[in-house]
Amino acid sequence: MTSTPPATGHAFGTHSLPDVCLRSPDSLVASLPYLLGFAPEESMIVLWLRQGRLVLTERLDLLPAAVDDSGGSHLGEWLTTLWAPHATTQADEVVIVAVSERTDLAGLVATTEELARHHGLEVRDALRVDGSRWWSFLCTPGTCCPADGRLVPVEVAGRVAAEFTVLGNAPLPQRASLDLELARDRALAAKVRAYAPTQDWLSAKSRRQDPWRDRAIGVILGRSRPRTSPTGIDRLAVTELGLTDVRVRDTVLWEMARMSPTAVRAFAEHLRCAVRGARPSRVAPVATCAAAGSWLMGDGARAATAVTVALGARPDYSLALLIDSALRSGVSPAVWRECMQTLTREEVRLPGR
Repeated sequence: MTSTPPATGHAFGTHSLPDVCLRSPDSLVASLPYLLGFAPEESMIVLWLRQGRLVLTERLDLLPAAVDDSGGSHLGEWLTTLWAPHATTQADEVVIVAVSERTDLAGLVATTEELARHHGLEVRDALRVDGSRWWSFLCTPGTCCPADGRLVPVEVAGRVAAEFTVLGNAPLPQRASLDLELARDRALAAKVRAYAPTQDWLSAKSRRQDPWRDRAIGVILGRSRPRTSPTGIDRLAVTELGLTDVRVRDTVLWEMARMSPTAVRAFAEHLRCAVRGARPSRVAPVATCAAAGSWLMGDGARAATAVTVALGARPDYSLALLIDSALRSGVSPAVWRECMQTLTREEVRLPGR
């Protein structure tokens, strides 16, 4: 039985996405690794557009050929997952891209096109991409795309790379690289685990009193240090332990929603490092906060990977489930920011008072 693969993708604000990616099919194909965060393979990608601007890039693993041909419930589940963002993106157009060496995808793409038009969406284009070559399913045979496809010009690929690099976007070589960013580092974990017992203020007795929370929040956010530590082990240890406390966690998330994009990027990297050094019983809250940071940057691929790690550690962790649902539905991170804007820091830090 083939399970429905999860959707992963990005939700970009119009302030952080260069227009170059939609100038032509060549630039769009060259932009895909930057939009997803990694070079896609055997993927179905839907670019959701609203008023000519890209609002979401969504990726699913392609169905195996046997499942695609047989249709039935597997195809239905796959299409339902593919179409989940429709309710939240307010898109009026889509671009459909099948990335694969396979040449038997016309039927699957046509089904996806039909579903788009059924929902009142214009299909701007439907492409098959194999490496740097692309074909359009909307071409009249023999008139648009040569039999061996169109090759993305080197100068277009260079221009796309330059524009995304200015924004700090650098794709990873493959999807598996995202998993490695969060893989447990036993040597780091041993150093982190050895730190907390040396600090009285992190003892179970001290944590029964409220003041430790403000100290922990300051350390986690990098605004204060408990002691000199060139390697940052102290901050990692406080992050791992502190985020298990809901008041600390939610205050950190409130602060993160108000950070500049540059600050969020740096903090999200700190959180990913903390995931690598966290003991298994404390991974879920750290990974969930890492997911929130990546989501705020529009980095849906890293956000989805971090959520998977969090739910792998604690399948019932409610905040991870909430972010997972938002990612699968294509909810913009602006919604998260707006929600946090309705709360004061005191309401988050001292709920019920």
